[in-house]
This record gives sequence, structure tokens and C-alpha cells, in this order.
Amino acid sequence: MALLLKTTYEAYKYARDDLKDPRTADWFLVHSPIPVIFITAMYFFTVKEWLPKFMENRPAYDLRKVLVYYNLLQVVLSGYIVVMASTSLHTLNLTCSPVDYSDNPHAMNFAKLTWFYYMVKVVDLLDTVFFILRKKESQATFLHIYHHFGMFFVGWVGTKYVAGGESVFVGIINSFVHVIMYSYYMFAAWKPEMKETIFKFKKHVTQLQLLQFMTLFCIYFPKLFTDCNFPKTLLIFVVPQDLTMIIMFGDFYYHAYIKGNGKKAQVKDTH
Repeated sequence: MALLLKTTYEAYKYARDDLKDPRTADWFLVHSPIPVIFITAMYFFTVKEWLPKFMENRPAYDLRKVLVYYNLLQVVLSGYIVVMASTSLHTLNLTCSPVDYSDNPHAMNFAKLTWFYYMVKVVDLLDTVFFILRKKESQATFLHIYHHFGMFFVGWVGTKYVAGGESVFVGIINSFVHVIMYSYYMFAAWKPEMKETIFKFKKHVTQLQLLQFMTLFCIYFPKLFTDCNFPKTLLIFVVPQDLTMIIMFGDFYYHAYIKGNGKKAQVKDTH
């Protein structure tokens, strides 16, 4: 037993200290997985236990103004990532882009943006909190929670180990999609009287989300079989994650827009 504990601890230290990206090692919420585990635990406890019980005998909060500003903030944050990443995008290669761990300005730009993307994923967790405060618990689906947790964890892994190279494609593509998605949510909260018109756009937002994961799958899957100098262990995690999201979003799309003719999505998705 003692040997097992020692081996486990040594493996943990190796993963924490020896495999790290030295540039980001001391940045906020990066060094240790313990804060990540704590935030995840608090997130699950809050949205699955404490907050639903807190709201059980209370009326729904009117958060329309809060949501307008929150979604506007999300648009700005995601837009910033896309714009700043584009200044160094010419240094990447779709065929193979190993992580540049040097202090090269473009490499450091990607490292900082990877960390910034990770911080945005922390802010994203508020989506679920707002659902429950508005008594829309049905919106806090397994897909919703799994997606937010998964992207938060991906943000930490990327910042901790591979803040650049291949991992940048996740941040750029996902942030671009979020500019569109949160713009939709912002207008839905800002102009509720235009509900019918705005909701027609939701189908295309879901299509864009699906296209996002398909694109990432097409980028990363072939690299499992190449000699690109990018950690295969991370690709083994990312590729099934993308495939899982394709299946889950595809299932939602089918039931909401094909089988349900869009009615289910219009009733449920009011963010």
C-alpha cells in the first residue's frame, strides 16, 4: 500500500512539475490541479444541490439586464481572443504545429491567450447559475454541464502543458463560435419582444457548434497517426472529447430541429 501511494505521488509530481509548460507554470490557477478540482466540485455542488434548493420556494429572478451585460462581456472576451490570436496565426501549420516553449513574441502571445481562454472558461460556468436563478433548471442539461466542465478542464490542460501550437486551434475556433453564440443570447435578452425572429437564428447557432467540433475532430484525428511533435497523450484525450460532443450536439439537433421541428429548442433555449 505504501509503495502504491508513493508511486502515485511520484507520478503526480512528474505530471505536475516535469511535464509543465515552464512559461505558464506560475500563472494564476495553473500550477496545481487542486484549484481546478475545487472549482469543479463547487460548480457541481452549486448547480445540482445548493442553488436548486435555494430557489425551490422562491420566484424566478428577472436577470434580463444582467444577461445583456454578461453576454456582451462574453462577446468582447471571445472577440479579443480571436483578434489577438490572428496576429500570430501565420506561425501555425494545420499539418503540424508543435508547441514553441521559447520566449518568442508569437509563442508568448499564444501562451497568454491560452491562459486568458482558460479564465474565460471559468466565467462560462456562470451560464448554469443564471439558468437556475431564473428557474430554468431544464436548461441545465447533462450536455450543458458536461460541455462547460469539459471546456474548463481543456483550458487548464492546455495552459498547464501545451500553451501554443496545436492547442491554439481549440481556443480560436471555440472563441469565434462564442462571439456568434453570445451575440445571439445578448439580443434574445435585450429584445424579448423579437423572440420569434431571434429564435429562428438558434438553429444556425447549433449548426455552427456542431461544425466547430467536426472541424476540430478533422484537425486532430489525423495527427494521431503522424510524427508531429505534439503530445499524443493529449490528442488521445481531445479526439474522443470532440467525438462525444459531435454525438451529443447531433442528438440535441435531431430531437430539437428535425424530430421536433424546432419547437423544443424554441421553448427551452432562452438562455
